[in-house]
Amino acid sequence: MPAVRESLRNLSVSTDGLFSTEQGKTLVVRASVALIVWLAPKLGSFKQQHPDVSIKFITSIWPDGLDAEDVDIDIVLAASEPAGHLSQVLSEERLVPVCGTQLAGQINGPADLLNCPSVHILGYEDHWDHYLSPFQLHQDSRQAHFQVDTFVAAAELVANNLGCAVVLERFARGRSTVAGH
Repeated sequence: MPAVRESLRNLSVSTDGLFSTEQGKTLVVRASVALIVWLAPKLGSFKQQHPDVSIKFITSIWPDGLDAEDVDIDIVLAASEPAGHLSQVLSEERLVPVCGTQLAGQINGPADLLNCPSVHILGYEDHWDHYLSPFQLHQDSRQAHFQVDTFVAAAELVANNLGCAVVLERFARGRSTVAGH
């Protein structure tokens, strides 16, 4: 009986810590893994200004049972403002191609990207076409050498010279070599 009681107490403490909804104490933020990685170095000043606020990050890789009302801040990548939602544009984004240092020497312009192994991020396969279309070029997503479900995975493949990807510029800076720059 004492072991069961102790296990239940531990479970209760853990559950309270994970799902605390006390006003002003826990800020629930849902965002992509890439955004959390990008945001992490910037959280120090927030924590200094608000030491009593804890931040609970929920990744938005795949839809889950978390309702919108359970999230304080939901950061999404959208082509336009989602209809019917109270939202605010945080920034305008620009797409850039990225590649590892060994592949960078082979790229002198956008057309050269078509000769490199391509890395496509599921859900963002159109990034290649959005980047290449002004140059009258097309990358067939069905010919992708690699398909991954997060920018973080794409960045690892790119950093290991396994291919090129087209990503948001803010995530590319400091992670790999921006092709053509």
